[in-house]
Amino acid sequence: MRNQLNDSPYQQWFDRWTLLWQVCSSRTGFPFSSILILSFVFGFLTIATGPIWAQGSAWPEMPLKGGHDFSGPVGRGSGFYLSESKLILTLFVFLAWVWTTDWIDRDSRAVKMPTEIWVPVSFFSFFAAFVLALMVPWFSVGGLLMIIAYLAPATTYVILRNRSVLDQDKVLTRNHITSLLDRNRRSKRVEPKHPGMPTDDGPKLAFEAMGAKNPLDNNVNSTVVREMPGNLVARELLASSLDKRADQVLLDYTRDTVAVRYHIDGVWHDLPSRDREDGDAMLAVIKKLSALNVDDRRSRQTGQFGAHYKRRDYLCNIVSQGVKTGERVVIQLEGERRIFATLDEIGMRPQIQEQFQKVLAQTEGMILFSSMPTDGLTTTVNTTLRSMDRYLRDFASVEEHSQREPEVENVDIQTYNTATGQTPVTILPTLMRKQPDVVIVRDLVNQQTLEFLCQQATDEVLVLSTIRAKEAVESLLRVLLLKVPPADFAPIIKAVVNQRLIRKLCDACKEAYVPKAELLAKLGIPKGRIETLYREPQNRTEEEGICEKCNGIGYRGRTSIFELLVINDNLRDVLVKEPKLEVLRKAAKSGGHWSLQEEGIALVATGTTSLPELMRVLKQ
Repeated sequence: MRNQLNDSPYQQWFDRWTLLWQVCSSRTGFPFSSILILSFVFGFLTIATGPIWAQGSAWPEMPLKGGHDFSGPVGRGSGFYLSESKLILTLFVFLAWVWTTDWIDRDSRAVKMPTEIWVPVSFFSFFAAFVLALMVPWFSVGGLLMIIAYLAPATTYVILRNRSVLDQDKVLTRNHITSLLDRNRRSKRVEPKHPGMPTDDGPKLAFEAMGAKNPLDNNVNSTVVREMPGNLVARELLASSLDKRADQVLLDYTRDTVAVRYHIDGVWHDLPSRDREDGDAMLAVIKKLSALNVDDRRSRQTGQFGAHYKRRDYLCNIVSQGVKTGERVVIQLEGERRIFATLDEIGMRPQIQEQFQKVLAQTEGMILFSSMPTDGLTTTVNTTLRSMDRYLRDFASVEEHSQREPEVENVDIQTYNTATGQTPVTILPTLMRKQPDVVIVRDLVNQQTLEFLCQQATDEVLVLSTIRAKEAVESLLRVLLLKVPPADFAPIIKAVVNQRLIRKLCDACKEAYVPKAELLAKLGIPKGRIETLYREPQNRTEEEGICEKCNGIGYRGRTSIFELLVINDNLRDVLVKEPKLEVLRKAAKSGGHWSLQEEGIALVATGTTSLPELMRVLKQ
């Protein structure tokens, strides 16, 4: 059992406040600061007739009509006892404080400042000054007190947060204020809508140079490329790739032509080749934006530039390398990442989710996530973390310093640096002294890390980790290749989640067909259960045209095939006594496990994907 530490009274108060803060801000779906601020608004309205807003130093006399016997009606006076200018100034300070406090709430989460400290400081300091100002009969004193209470915490926060971020992320600096003014001027104009937005008849795509270290050089490069002959061709290439939902563009330069390929939903698609003259002009623009050597066609060069298209910003990473046939260029397009909140959204079947949640509720052991490279493993791990209760259990993640994963709220991140010889086991002992309930180790990099986790997973710690493998049972063998004794690993492993990304048929143009009985039998689908299957359009006529939703591909978007292998005692015995792939498969099958192929057939039967697509994915 883990030892229980006796915290100081201050630490106990702080922990309770932090928990209350996290629960309120997460469960309500509304920033906790905004909840407090709105409640304060009602208090402001009820005391809006306080003395500091009076016209003079005292209220005018209101004599009672009818004498002192109070028998007559009470007089109301002439009215207009409040100063409009004082009320407007107070309201202005109040609204500015509301906006600033809510901004601190949102910004502190983004830059990883302690939200549970800064928002209360901003809120309660102004609240105390506001109440105190009500007791002061002089508006000049009370108003000044409120302004100081508003500006002091906000200014302190800005100074400290600017010290912890990069120069381009700092606020209220000269560059930041200039960019805000430029943005405001651009918003008042119809065209151009973005700096560098072209005014010709080509696609309305604006480039932003980002390769140079000096911002001034980037501004110069952005201006220069607007007049380069390849600007229009480059914009057409990027706009076309984004319209087709490509995440990568491949340019293969030969002596006379440039082969173009788009990577869409995990599959490369060939496009018509371009002539070498246009291709060279286009590449010169891209390299100039990335501050690369335009004339160097042999060395490996890497850089990046930005693009603004259809109200969205994209980061474009470029890699160029000389090859035997000429030069190869790959442009990776990164837009705003989609955040998946539930396991439903990534395609996990309800039956698997039910089993999976039971495994995740355990308080010790190890859960392994596996997939092939680029098959969405990080997304699945992060979505799993979001589906777990991170407010009643302490979560900690161990990550490599240069390979940070997307942040998940309320998961403490600890990093190690492989460049200095560190590994996860370097920081794990210190981390475990904090007694986390769940530990996420993104990569099992060596034997020492795995052995340490095997020890911790038997003492009220649930460990989540990842490994590369084609199927769930192979994941177990991949772990054993790290030379950990099977007798140490078998008792702590609870389950393995394996996955593959698969394209979804386009709902607008998918085609139904009646499968042969032999095919259904081969797929293991009982006779009479499925009458039709679906596939991409076959032999589409010119009259029907190209589907606008999928651009004639037949598929749009991807989902995941999941297999969940829950480890039972039989599998543990096999893992210790005879850890072979076929033996493990047989043991898993006897326990009712559905393989990746069987899970994929279920997607084919429901019309989510096609049989050829499933065969393509399983062959990888």
